Amino acid sequence: MNKCYICGKDENELLSFGKEGDPLIGNFEGQKLVKIYRALYEGPDIQKYEDILDELIIQDGGGDNIKELEDKFGLEEVDKAFNYDQAKNTVGSSWECRDCIIK
Repeated sequence: MNKCYICGKDENELLSFGKEGDPLIGNFEGQKLVKIYRALYEGPDIQKYEDILDELIIQDGGGDNIKELEDKFGLEEVDKAFNYDQAKNTVGSSWECRDCIIK
């Protein structure tokens, strides 16, 4: 049973791709799911994490201000910002439906 990675709808519930007018290069007529590549993080709080990372200072010789960031933003938020930084630069594949690709 195949499902859309983004919305979770079963393949039987989905509209199929058409020819012209769909936002993909290539002819996917009749397909209900298409393999697409995108950043692993596309969720909420992007600006918050970017703000935390903007304040990060790494000095030559290994010094940094991570402790100050943890005091200011909290350990959990700083950890999430570092995880976001890794995920936003990592591309993964997913099978997605027409509606989710158009968004």
